[in-house]
Amino acid sequence: MLDVENKIKSLPIHTQCVIFDYAAILRSISNNLAGAADNGARMANTLSLIAVNQVKKINHDDPMESQETLQAISALTKMSNEAAATGLALIKATKDVEPPSDPAQQLRVIGSEEFRQIARDVADKF
Repeated sequence: MLDVENKIKSLPIHTQCVIFDYAAILRSISNNLAGAADNGARMANTLSLIAVNQVKKINHDDPMESQETLQAISALTKMSNEAAATGLALIKATKDVEPPSDPAQQLRVIGSEEFRQIARDVADKF
């Protein structure tokens, strides 16, 4: 990481600012997606609980008599699964990512190689 920081420091100030602005945008995107995932997980939980409560209304002797309730349960379950999609995708995408052992490094969300590529891309434009 120090190698990347040194390379960035060797760039013109304007380019450094662009790189750090871009990094701030990526952090914002990451934070917002994490928030969306959290909200989606909460909605998924609530919708799932509502569906579970609807199951109590099913006529077990003649389930076809409870067709509206069954449709509501199906819709609630589908919406619950859709609400959970962002969080599940984030978990899947990061399941093999090891957290940094150094607590000071935990603030650096993107990897060194990713940051090097971003720095090269931005530097190539100037």
